[in-house]
Amino acid sequence: MYADRTHHGKEQDILFRDLEKKELSPNHTKIMGELLEEHI
Repeated sequence: MYADRTHHGKEQDILFRDLEKKELSPNHTKIMGELLEEHI
């Protein structure tokens, strides 16, 4: 419960949102996709 509400919430609401706005290398884009899938 803690991880979902605090850590994962911050990643999804802040970190991932801001990273999606940046121009990422193909490798970093792949990693971002994997991280997003893991959070689902």
